Formats: sequence, structure tokens, C-alpha cells
Amino acid sequence: MPVPSEVQRETKADAFVLEAKGIEKSFGATHVLRGANLRIRRGEIHALLGGNGAGKSTLIRIISGSHHHDGGSISIDGRLDPDANAIAVVFQELALLPHLSVAENIYLPHRKRALARLSEAECFEEARAALALVDEGLAERALDWPVASLDLHERQFVEIARALSSGARVLLLDEPTANLTFSETERLFGILRRLAQQGISTLLVSHRMGEIRALADVCT
Repeated sequence: MPVPSEVQRETKADAFVLEAKGIEKSFGATHVLRGANLRIRRGEIHALLGGNGAGKSTLIRIISGSHHHDGGSISIDGRLDPDANAIAVVFQELALLPHLSVAENIYLPHRKRALARLSEAECFEEARAALALVDEGLAERALDWPVASLDLHERQFVEIARALSSGARVLLLDEPTANLTFSETERLFGILRRLAQQGISTLLVSHRMGEIRALADVCT
């Protein structure tokens, strides 16, 4: 279970954008989380630490709404019934459709009906604006490329852009650097720092303490 105490190096804002209090979760007779607490400020890069089996990924899934919690509460900007789009998860196994273009993948959450035709102009406008927040170069050259043609770190950028396009204020990244090179990792961290300056918060799960020391404002 993640240790509920916090070690804070820097405070960027007084308001907590996310608060998870007393989270409980069991799978059958196995208690995975017992009274786990987590608070993230707006524009903060927050590292979640713990050994294998400590419940880090379970806590992320509970916060994102993909797992039900047995006890405790979760609030976004003080609301217990937050907008589902306020939190977005980027897992190691990316949830993109490789045969669709970069623009189509970013725009998919905006479709009102599953079988509705895509408006190409609207699709590209929304996608370009979102991806430019992450990587302007990629936004300029790759919107019409199939996602399958991108490198892994570029696909992560597309996932982050899609989350921002949907209104995410908190990004949950589960071991995002596990398959990245050093230069790709540095590029990703530069993006997360830039988003933090714009008020976007990140919860980062990583086993690499050097990365945590270099990037995180707060550790839980």
C-alpha cells in the first residue's frame, strides 16, 4: 500500500485539484489498499512510490474510475461528482487505434455517436490545438499519419494530447518511461514540466528514483 505521508519539495498552489481519502480496496480476501490517502495540487508533478504489489496501479485505476473502491472518497476541485474527463490515464499499453490517423485518435472522444461521420476540418482543428500543447513539431507534420507509423514516445504524446483535448486537468502516468530511451524520457519530462506551468497536474508512477528526484515536486 502506498505510504500516505508526503514529502514536499515545492508548493505551486494552495488548492488541491485531486483528493483521495481513506481509499479501501479488496479483491476477494486480499486487501490491496487500506486507508490510502493522496492529494495533488494544481500544476504539481507528484510521484507515487511503492514496491511491486503495493497497490499503485490499483489506486490509479480507482482514481480514474475504472475500478470501484470499497471505501473512502475521491474529489476533483472539491467535488465528489467530478467530470469524468477531468482525469486521464496513460498506461504502458497505450489505448490508441493504430490504423487511424493521429488527428482521428485525438478527436475520437469528441464524437457524439459511435457511427457518426468525422468532420475532417473540425477533427484536424481540435487535434492540432491539443497536440501543439504537447509537441508543436508533431502537430505540424504528423496529424494525417497513421498512429502505427509513430515511435512509442510519440504515441504517448498523442495519448496526452487526446486527454488534454477532452479537458483533463490531471494526468495519471503508469511507468511511462519503462520502454523509452534517455533522450525520449527527457523529452517527455520537458512536456510534463511545461504542462505543469499551465496548471495541468501529473501523477507519475515510476521505480526509477533518479527520474523521480529530477522531476517530481512531491512524493507519496
